[in-house]
Amino acid sequence: MTTTAPARSAEPDLAFFSPQLMFSSPTRVREIYEVGLKPFRERFQGARVLDVACNIGYWTHTALALGAKHVTAVDFHPETLDKARANLAELGARGDQVAYVQEDTRDAVRRLIDERFDIVLCMGLLYHFVDPVGYLWDLAALEADWLFIDTAISFRSEPILEYVIEKTGAADNASGIKRAFPGRNVVGVPSEALIWKMLIEFGYEPATPNLAPLGHTGYSPNGANRKLIQWWKRNPSPRYHRWRKTSDPVTDWVLRT
Repeated sequence: MTTTAPARSAEPDLAFFSPQLMFSSPTRVREIYEVGLKPFRERFQGARVLDVACNIGYWTHTALALGAKHVTAVDFHPETLDKARANLAELGARGDQVAYVQEDTRDAVRRLIDERFDIVLCMGLLYHFVDPVGYLWDLAALEADWLFIDTAISFRSEPILEYVIEKTGAADNASGIKRAFPGRNVVGVPSEALIWKMLIEFGYEPATPNLAPLGHTGYSPNGANRKLIQWWKRNPSPRYHRWRKTSDPVTDWVLRT
């Protein structure tokens, strides 16, 4: 009997994507890689990965470079997915390593419920939904071993959604209310405490602290722009918990089991 050797880990060529970036910056992409992915590269060895809202393919490429066996890359925009496909081909990805899915990411996640993924990458997406809690529920229902989240979060310390108006270039970009007012969309930016509370209820536990550098902020026209970069591990055991407030100026809501 022959076995397939796990993919060999390598450094991703993130500089390749820099001239093409549309909704991010080379600094941000490099930072997420350095603090959130590179130190945990062993998790990608032989893994099946779901990259939701894959954009032009930089996180799909990163997953493959770190040793992933296969990546399902989802994006709503056909032109963006075409760029991802072309980029990954130029960087040497084989046809059997990536499945490209052109679909609304919420619909795709629900449709892929019976697929097996070891890692789900949710990068720069959660704060563009009017109902990010519902999307977290759908992601958790996939029951992947690991969930990696990069998102803007509210400065509010309570477990809440902060509803704000954000700019959007087209109505199709509106993640919750498709009939957006011209150039505007309603979104719900979650607080860190809300993400913790919901994911623990949905069967996950934090595997790392918030890895975003202290004081780091992301783009937002409304001030709801703290950053969360964090790994979560599947733990289906029921957990009952309460929340208590602390005097910690950084994280003042903690879980008490």
